[in-house]
Amino acid sequence: MSPNVSDVEEAINDTDFSASFAAIAEHDNEDVFRSHSGTHSVTESSDATPVPSSGSALDDPVNNVLELPSSAGNYLHLDVDSRLPFGRFKHWLGKKLGMDTTQFVVIKHYREDDKGYECNSKDDESVRNALDNVLKLGVKLRPPLKDDEKLIRVLQFDLDEPNRENWRVLFECPASKQTLVGDLMLQCIHLYAEIYGQRLPLNQVRLREMSTISRPVKAVLNPADTLDCRGSQWSNNVYFQIITDERLIGQPGVPVLVRRFRPSTVEVSAIQEALVDPNASNQMESLAQSVSALSGIPVERLAFTEVGFRSNWFLLESTCDVGRMLCCQHMYLSHNLAWPN
Repeated sequence: MSPNVSDVEEAINDTDFSASFAAIAEHDNEDVFRSHSGTHSVTESSDATPVPSSGSALDDPVNNVLELPSSAGNYLHLDVDSRLPFGRFKHWLGKKLGMDTTQFVVIKHYREDDKGYECNSKDDESVRNALDNVLKLGVKLRPPLKDDEKLIRVLQFDLDEPNRENWRVLFECPASKQTLVGDLMLQCIHLYAEIYGQRLPLNQVRLREMSTISRPVKAVLNPADTLDCRGSQWSNNVYFQIITDERLIGQPGVPVLVRRFRPSTVEVSAIQEALVDPNASNQMESLAQSVSALSGIPVERLAFTEVGFRSNWFLLESTCDVGRMLCCQHMYLSHNLAWPN
């Protein structure tokens, strides 16, 4: 790993060259190893404590991994032979972490501030070649990605927080274009229980995505579809919604986000969900019935409009102007979460 891994000539004693890695911190669930230039001799490092690895091939000094006394907690300082097969190095890390190598991935960092890149090196590739020019290494606790997979970021869908920028990232899930939305939902439920300690039933969650002016999409992903239905941006963020309204849990229908607008006071209510029968001959009538049941207001007193992305338009006009623009005294509802911001 030039310049961080020594070049080994055939005529030189094999026991005198190793690549050095030192752990510096834990960051974003990632144990980080920093690469240092220079070499460390296995035979001359009197303060190094060898950590044995299984397998006769690793018992040879050429293939040793040394854990240095400066290691502490998540800071792990290692002396690694540059010719060690990467698979054996990863096996050693697995033994150290107490888990199988299929449960974590090695992340390469080329700069101090980069996001990190998954190391897809083959097991028989040497540490020198696998980690060429790498500044530091990290370990993330998740299965390795397959060739056709990407990590999909999952954020919490929060009706009580109108600013989408404040929605928290829950976790990331590996998936491919052919992954069923329903399978991704099961992954999310499992991770949510594992990380946040709450086991949710399948009928209490939805996976959503967000429309933009240039990219209108279905608000709720169908569990029977594959992620390929999202088009070229199939690996974009998805939004994990926990249904808290007991009236809606497990109920059929397409959820529509609505809020009440009072023109006389230029006020809007909190966002609520109404369910629309997708098979209804008149879906606007179905929406009106659902909103009427939700609000207690008769259907004949309801009026609807779809709000665009000019989120603060009503604040720019006087109350009288708004009344003239609406030309009605009815309740005003919107299914567009982006309004108002």
